[in-house]
Amino acid sequence: MVVGYGTQKRSDISGSVVSIDAEKLAPQTSTSVTELLRGKASGVQVTQGSARPGGWSNITIRGTRSLNGGNAPLFVLDGVPVSDIDNVNIADIATIEVLKDAASTAIYGARAANGVVLVNTKRAKANSLQLEVTGQHSLQQLKRNFDLYSPDEWAQLRREAVRTKNGGVYPTDEQAFPAPILSAIRNKQTADWENLLIRDAWVRKYDASVRSGTEKTRVAFSGGYLGQDGLAKQAGFDRTNFRLNLDHKLLPSLTLGANVAYSFATQTFEDGSWDGFYRFLTAPPYATPFDENGNLNYVIGESNSTNPLWNARESSNETKYNNLLANVFAEWTIIPGLKYKLNTSINNNTSSNKFYQTSLHQNGRIFNGNGSISESRNADFLLENILSYDHRFDNGHNLDVTLVQSINKINYEQTGVSATNFPYDKFGADGIGSAQKSNTPTHWVSKRKILSYMARRVITYRINTSRPLPCGRMAHRYSGRRTSSGISHPAH
Repeated sequence: MVVGYGTQKRSDISGSVVSIDAEKLAPQTSTSVTELLRGKASGVQVTQGSARPGGWSNITIRGTRSLNGGNAPLFVLDGVPVSDIDNVNIADIATIEVLKDAASTAIYGARAANGVVLVNTKRAKANSLQLEVTGQHSLQQLKRNFDLYSPDEWAQLRREAVRTKNGGVYPTDEQAFPAPILSAIRNKQTADWENLLIRDAWVRKYDASVRSGTEKTRVAFSGGYLGQDGLAKQAGFDRTNFRLNLDHKLLPSLTLGANVAYSFATQTFEDGSWDGFYRFLTAPPYATPFDENGNLNYVIGESNSTNPLWNARESSNETKYNNLLANVFAEWTIIPGLKYKLNTSINNNTSSNKFYQTSLHQNGRIFNGNGSISESRNADFLLENILSYDHRFDNGHNLDVTLVQSINKINYEQTGVSATNFPYDKFGADGIGSAQKSNTPTHWVSKRKILSYMARRVITYRINTSRPLPCGRMAHRYSGRRTSSGISHPAH
């Protein structure tokens, strides 16, 4: 099992470690790797952070540890610490290990105070060829645990509400309903807002991979696509992944390797204004969302009650993500049992959001167009020197020593600009340069450097005891004990 900076036999592990095989993850369709851990490991709690397409889940290990600070564990992908693993293609995952006790902090320092989730991707095997092509389709539907009023029930409830307000005197329909609703009642015109704003959402997932190798060189390449429609007709998520894992034995004692992963995704959001998507629950069922020519009506009730279909048409909100993780390593066997590994990586994440409400939108018309553009970039550089010694003695005892020196540089930058009073709606947020009124731009920068040292010693020793049995037979019983110690010291 992978336990951080090395592997150990399951029987030799004394800490709390849970391993999850890829076979348990393959049949499931999800945009969140953390969501797949739900119910798979004791002590690991997964709660949904966002249910929208491309949403995320929160994971805590052995409960909440901080009221004000973060409770998320440290994620390590193929030996590289990363901020999250939701952009990893599930089909590429070989195993997931969860380190739950204090040993994780001893290995990875203070960043691992909430536990560690180790994700290992699939690699090619020598003298083999593996070709996999999979496709999955699933359907998501809205299931309500309550019933909505029928149009007639809603109208009677409105009459009762106005009667209560008028001291118990029943009003006329002209007094109880605004003109657009009264016209719809008289003409028996109803609107099924749930059907107009919500759809059955399909999830599509396609993956293809090829893994092959010789005794010297092993290559694994994969590509995947995930498309998820939102229940709200505006919402959706599309992601494409590519991954290349390479191992090459340059010399009998020297192995070179690389892991390169690239993904790009687009996430679209529903209109979030009050008279937007969520209005379908409270919009009057007696309404005419379309006129006789099939065009959208702006008002469906009172003068301030906007057609939610109108707001949905007149708004856009889209975020694009790009992620590149390149990891290169070299491992040199100095003498049998003694190895030195140089591990380097660069992890570059960028996201950009464009938001716009036209001059016809309920909110946008107040500002004659309202838009914003923001972009963030996170660059993570890592350099690790790892020296390990593993020796098994003839009597069954085992000594495992690992020394690590790590340098980690993390740069984060975010820029945003917003504006109002757009001369044209045609260009949306891209026309922000021509807006007549610009708000104060925002710019935020964070730079961190982490210098870490780690030392770990694991000693496993076995005791062989024998006792005589009748007829000269002997019974052998083997018992093993293991001691370990570690020191991790991060210096910022």
